[in-house]
Amino acid sequence: MVDVVAPDGGALRRVASSYLDAADRLQTYAGKLRLLKITPGLFDAGSSLKAQWENRIKEYGTFIEDLRYAVYWTGQNLVTVAQKYENSEKLNQDDAQRVDELIQALSTKFPGVTKLVGGDGLDPTKGAAP
Repeated sequence: MVDVVAPDGGALRRVASSYLDAADRLQTYAGKLRLLKITPGLFDAGSSLKAQWENRIKEYGTFIEDLRYAVYWTGQNLVTVAQKYENSEKLNQDDAQRVDELIQALSTKFPGVTKLVGGDGLDPTKGAAP
């Protein structure tokens, strides 16, 4: 059995917000990583350790920035999807309202019109009312 998921703009915006918050945290972490310094002291392996650490900081920083970018744009795209979803829902509601108004207007001249368009629960697989 397939579960039916009925998204709404608010839910999509909440998910988008969590992605944007995560992107902000990643930016903070990247900044803190860049501030890390190692001072190994005056021994031979110290300069090698410092060079290795500085290379790792650059690699990790690049990785975190790339991840932040992906997470941020995922959030931004979810905001766009939410807006488009909300707009289409509004259009669908407007269309439904216009169809309802049309049926109401037609029903004054054609009392059985709701049966023809399924207004009283007519099974659409059985065709229109006679």
